Amino acid sequence: MGVGGGLWASAKSTVKTFLFFVAFCAILPVFAISYATVSTTRKLWIAFLANRYPYLKFARTNNIRSLVDTSRNPGVFHVLLQIEGSCDIHAIKAKFIDQVLSRRDQYGRLCFGRLKFPLISCWGQYAFVKKTKDFNIDNHIILAPTLHRGRPLTEANLQDYVSEFISKYMPPEIPPWQIFCIPMAPGGRDGSGVAAECDSVAPYYYLLYRVHHLLLEEQTRLKISDLLLVDVKQGAVETVGSLSECNSIFANMMRGPVYLPKMWRDLNASISNKWNEFVYNHDPLESPDIEKKQIKGIQQLLSMLLIGVVVIVSDFVRGYSKVSANPLIKIDYLKSLIDREIQRRNLTLGTIWNAILSSLDPINVVKEWIFLLWKIGATITLMVPWYIYREVEAMRIYMLIGKIKRNTVAGFLLEYVPVLYGALGECFTGIKLLYTAPRLVAEELFERRSDITEHYLQNVSLCGRKVVSWSEKIRMDELKLVEQGTGRKAGYSNHTPNETEILLAILSKSLQALCYEGDGKIPRMMHLSGRCMLEDYLLGTTNYRTGNSGFISLNLPIESLDQRTLLRSIRYSIAQIRQKQIILNFLTIAQLKHDFLTNALPVVVMKLLMNYLSRRFAVTMTEVIENPNVTERRNLLGHTIKDIIYFRPPQSNTSVSITVQRFNGEVRFACMADSQIGPKHLALTAGFRKHLQNLQDL
Repeated sequence: MGVGGGLWASAKSTVKTFLFFVAFCAILPVFAISYATVSTTRKLWIAFLANRYPYLKFARTNNIRSLVDTSRNPGVFHVLLQIEGSCDIHAIKAKFIDQVLSRRDQYGRLCFGRLKFPLISCWGQYAFVKKTKDFNIDNHIILAPTLHRGRPLTEANLQDYVSEFISKYMPPEIPPWQIFCIPMAPGGRDGSGVAAECDSVAPYYYLLYRVHHLLLEEQTRLKISDLLLVDVKQGAVETVGSLSECNSIFANMMRGPVYLPKMWRDLNASISNKWNEFVYNHDPLESPDIEKKQIKGIQQLLSMLLIGVVVIVSDFVRGYSKVSANPLIKIDYLKSLIDREIQRRNLTLGTIWNAILSSLDPINVVKEWIFLLWKIGATITLMVPWYIYREVEAMRIYMLIGKIKRNTVAGFLLEYVPVLYGALGECFTGIKLLYTAPRLVAEELFERRSDITEHYLQNVSLCGRKVVSWSEKIRMDELKLVEQGTGRKAGYSNHTPNETEILLAILSKSLQALCYEGDGKIPRMMHLSGRCMLEDYLLGTTNYRTGNSGFISLNLPIESLDQRTLLRSIRYSIAQIRQKQIILNFLTIAQLKHDFLTNALPVVVMKLLMNYLSRRFAVTMTEVIENPNVTERRNLLGHTIKDIIYFRPPQSNTSVSITVQRFNGEVRFACMADSQIGPKHLALTAGFRKHLQNLQDL
């Protein structure tokens, strides 16, 4: 029965995979037509609105965040900086005006003009109102009161104080960004004399940034570090180049191919070498051995024509983006390249006719045949034995010392047959991945699992206002000690729990505490969506597209389990991610960089899809990857940045956004949740150290 049941399950899975692939192939043409129709219609609609309302500058961004953005639940990013130094709001305003608001490009235009424009919605499209006369810096850089509900502001009530600012909407009549300067008492002590989280006895202050996402997406040159006034020249001498260099479950989903890039590099090098040799032998402009004023024969004529065509195409491709977008100007540019090559190579009608006559001359024809016969005879009698000797010698050297002589056929086969075999294996793996992708993506996004039920965070009636909290910091060295101790006590022979598994175990316990305080029901598992971002996206020069990874789906166990079982379940979930979500991650990266999905599907369909998915993934997680090459960050005022907390806003039906913040060798949890969940959201961060100690006591 077991064998029969296994065969039936395997056959069922095979048929299901085939049907999903056939459905995907059938939908693909419809998707392509929809992409052309929807994207073109949207561009025409925006062009019509821009002509109808010339005083508005309409947003061109068409990503998922702009789709789910509403005035009730706006996509406003929040960053909290802890800075060592005295809080001088006038110096901050002056520096911000000088470095950001007044910055101009090489043509004398303002670089970030939209920072002075209010944001409104017009006929379903966001637009900036092109007026600056009402702009007042005092409405944006604000000195916060030092009292909170009649009491001095301390670290003990800072989270509640910051949540009050975040829970309030920004005034709609001003540009959508604000900076709150929050001075703190020297030494970081509260009224009872208890030391605060800041270890420094020097004065320090906080800066709370509130920035609408469209300000960053519509101004691609505007970086978050510009708004934070980070001295990128001082701090980011060495930056993490890409997400592929980071150790995170949200990045590096698939091990990169090895043999295909090697074949591609070697093939390019071989073609380049052969082409350069061909150009040297047949192009009079490159070789001193060829007469430049006369073309001898049809063979040289055809060679020069081929070289000229390649030069024209390569120059046209390089200069295409630099020429005006007018098609007539581009045609004139192509014509100028053709005329240039004709003049350089003397390709006149007389030259071409002389080359043809030279090739048809009987004396030249006889010379060519004599040379060809001599070459064939010399090759057979002299070169063939030499080639055989070289091949035998190459095989003998390989069998004796294992060295490959590349300039022989045997050496070529010994080197590239294994590479070809590996490349074919990688191609087969890629084809299999594409074949199974429709089923895996559909199951991950839409399939209902019996072990995952609805939970408290999916049933909250959201209001759109946000509250925040954050945990205390833990040194990464302390986390490593817990990691090593857990591995020894748990008795793992082949696998010691790593940092990611330990942090996910802490997150599981935190979500369990939140659900218990919410409705008392603890789900067995919970769907989470997760991504990672580089610290250099916040404090360096990395932009949004290269500093953020794609999304993955994580099935996190929540039900009360002993610590060992919990860690094993988390490890299994991570393994499933690596096996089944490569294409899902790739698709979200493609959406992040090219907005292909929002440009292909109608707005109504996309909104219904996002409402469903955001309810399925009611909790989202962002891991901020620290840059280990930078030990200290400073702002343009010369003050040291002691800490940073990034809050990513949950939108649509997502109710909780959690950030795993790594900075300066420390890690903490930060949470942004809908205010309908507060104050229960504090359970997500309050037990951070307690849950870590419980893992250490395993």
